[in-house]
Amino acid sequence: MFALATVLAACGGSGASVDELKSDARSYYWVGDSFEGLDLTHSERYNGRFSTFAYGTCEPPSGEGGCASPLEVQNARCRSGSVNVAIFAAGDGLAARAAKALRPLNDAAREAGNPVVSFDRSLDC
Repeated sequence: MFALATVLAACGGSGASVDELKSDARSYYWVGDSFEGLDLTHSERYNGRFSTFAYGTCEPPSGEGGCASPLEVQNARCRSGSVNVAIFAAGDGLAARAAKALRPLNDAAREAGNPVVSFDRSLDC
């Protein structure tokens, strides 16, 4: 699923504006409009169980088709109604710092409370 989010972010996907996500009834968590010099470059509403916020840009290796953003925050909706957040990051300690900065984007997330956070993998729920 991370690979799908990466491809969508790199290719533009069917992104959604932050304002659209703020009014969504589903919970979204993010680290803001920018984080440690990485601007929010793509936001994706839930496509099934997952939504993604991508920060920063990347240069694909020569001959390769794509690459991952330096920081991605992936929200996963669970059948129980809770949301788990997976943080994918390049660089020492970036994921842990992003987890500390994680905050609700919308009212649904504020009402849901703190999500379960994982690093470099989505949690099954």
